[in-house]
Amino acid sequence: KGHTTSGIVGIKYAMEALSMMDRGDVALDLALQTSYPSWGYMIHSQYEPATTVWELWNSDTAGPGMNSRNHHMFGSVSSWFYK
Repeated sequence: KGHTTSGIVGIKYAMEALSMMDRGDVALDLALQTSYPSWGYMIHSQYEPATTVWELWNSDTAGPGMNSRNHHMFGSVSSWFYK
């Protein structure tokens, strides 16, 4: 529970919409998850702990094609925290 099913485009708007609907608590739960799929999973991955935001939720186990380890799109969570 408490995981997104959204991708790169939708997650930015999901975080903003949750806050606008006075459900910042749900957005915060999403932001603080550490199991897959989540930003925390990227940081705490047993295979390849992230120091940047990945292009894919599962970049640590995905193949090399279209798999950037420094991708700005999932970085929208930083903007959400700032706001």
